[in-house]
Amino acid sequence: MTGYKYEVWADATTNTTLFVTRVTDPNGDVIGEVKALTEYTSLRLAYELKTGDRSRFAAEHGIPG
Repeated sequence: MTGYKYEVWADATTNTTLFVTRVTDPNGDVIGEVKALTEYTSLRLAYELKTGDRSRFAAEHGIPG
């Protein structure tokens, strides 16, 4: 499934810098955001969000899952 977008930024508004990743589906709807202490962990968790969304997206668009 293509078209998912990941946006990553560092949030340094607290004493600890957190990496935030926002996942957007191919329609431009935000699936969710995750925060983690490392960029790698943030991206890994965001990928899990995308994986969970794939079945919903496929069902809504008649794509074999």
